[in-house]
Amino acid sequence: MISKNLDQTFPKSKFGFKIFLLFVLCALLPLLAISGVSYVFVTHQLKSEAYYRLRQQCKAKGFEIYERLTSLETELASIAREVGAGRWRHHEPRHYDPVTREGSRFASIVHFRQNGHAVSILGKVPPPPPKLRSANLSSLKQRKSIVLVLNTQQNQPDIVMIQLLDPNHPDKGYLAARIEKLYLWGIGAEGSLPPDVEMVVTQPGKQILVSSVRNYEFSRPLVEKYNQSAFSGVFESQHQGRTFINAYWSLFLNHRFMLSDWVVILSQSRSSVLAPISKFSTIFFLLILLTFWIIMLLAIINIRKRLKPVRALKRGAQKIANGEWHHRVDVHSGDEFELVAEAFNDMVQKLEKSQSMLVQATKMSTFGQMAAGIVHEIGQPLSSISGYTDLLALEVTEEKPARFISIMQREVSRLAEIIAKFRSFSRTSSDIFTSLQINDVIYQTHKLVEHQLGMRQVRIQLALQEGLPDIPGDKNGLQQVFLNLVINSIDAFEDQPKQQNMIYLRTYLKNDQVFAEVEDNGCGIPLHLQEDIFEPFFTTKSEDKGTGLGLAILQSILHKHDAILEMDTQPGRGTCFKISFNPDSDASV
Repeated sequence: MISKNLDQTFPKSKFGFKIFLLFVLCALLPLLAISGVSYVFVTHQLKSEAYYRLRQQCKAKGFEIYERLTSLETELASIAREVGAGRWRHHEPRHYDPVTREGSRFASIVHFRQNGHAVSILGKVPPPPPKLRSANLSSLKQRKSIVLVLNTQQNQPDIVMIQLLDPNHPDKGYLAARIEKLYLWGIGAEGSLPPDVEMVVTQPGKQILVSSVRNYEFSRPLVEKYNQSAFSGVFESQHQGRTFINAYWSLFLNHRFMLSDWVVILSQSRSSVLAPISKFSTIFFLLILLTFWIIMLLAIINIRKRLKPVRALKRGAQKIANGEWHHRVDVHSGDEFELVAEAFNDMVQKLEKSQSMLVQATKMSTFGQMAAGIVHEIGQPLSSISGYTDLLALEVTEEKPARFISIMQREVSRLAEIIAKFRSFSRTSSDIFTSLQINDVIYQTHKLVEHQLGMRQVRIQLALQEGLPDIPGDKNGLQQVFLNLVINSIDAFEDQPKQQNMIYLRTYLKNDQVFAEVEDNGCGIPLHLQEDIFEPFFTTKSEDKGTGLGLAILQSILHKHDAILEMDTQPGRGTCFKISFNPDSDASV
């Protein structure tokens, strides 16, 4: 039933709505902030990674082409040695298969002699000798080989590698080897290019050497990039209505092959490059939406759970307000609400007990008011009696009546002194602090209880150090403190042998603090009651002897004096209350 009511009243609960709003804001706002930052960061990171990956693939392809050129150079040098030694036999090249990577890596090789005569070393028809400039010839003498790009009637130019037959005898001529394009560019081989990636190799400002994309317009952006002396980079271009991301990397060939730089370009459609970002965006949005609903669900479940003890405490408070003192709150939430419920039940139990205590306290208060009136009424007849006895003493001359009148005067004086003491003690505390001697307060307290000490056969021993500094305080309030402690000590001798009952009152100075002790050798306080004796309305005395407010009031008075109360008790051996005062403290009400 409670859960059902909670489900119905949850939207109407102001407390529940505030917690729900706070929970959602504290969870949702950081979630949105973190999500936004994460989305921007991850999107940028994915894009950067995609561009970086394309550039790395472009660089790897460039190194692959360069390594193939150096491998062809080594192979051509080996063929030149065979031809020079007369061990080479003419044969037809085998077709190069890029899938199996088998076949001749040269399409044809021709030996051009010094007299211009050409001999086919590999292939059928020897092509005309390439036009070599003087710089090319001088480079051949210094380098292993040179590479030339020869235009043909086909879309792709021929790549020719030239090498002297014998570097020590240039007059023997040179070999001109036309490189197999499928081998050099690696197009068509499995794994030569990543999926959805096209390749273009070009000489900037001159021509396209090879392209896997027909009619690809990229030259203008590339020239602009290259003119900026960029060794490598990334740029975008348009082709057939699609946007492509292009990564380029330059091959420096002049130092080895006397050839202008080649630029390797890998091109991939922008949609393919950013495909992981698109997938991430969808998954990220769904994840955020799922997280939001999970937060909402957890918020509602937890708030409903937390409202149960709140409603139980509210219902309990209403019952107590209606006078149902026997009602107790039953909460087992395992958190602070359970502790609050326990404290609530303890409070109700003490309130229930305090009802009878308050009735008794009211009776005691009325009795106190009556006692003050009685003291006042007794004071007037005593004054009259005292006056008349003085008159009689003047007229009587006989020795025996005069002695009786003297006794009467002494007793009347003692009654007047007792009334003065109680009248002073019955005054309401003014809470005005003055400098006073703690020894004077203890002396006056001792006089108040002299009669009671004699009746209960309790002896008191004073050990008051002289010359103690003054302390700021309220005389009546401190007198009430020591009076309560002494009366408690007297009550502690209720079942003790009469000849052993002793109370010790001590004062002394230690560490610039004034100490006062009230110690007895009475019954002591049992261990299980030591934590409860300062609680209001707690008492082990009968209803006619105490209300349980003495020590609680005592602590309140000492708190105003910035004094500290310490208790040392041993069951069966006695109790000592020690109070420390600070002479320099600014006591205030």
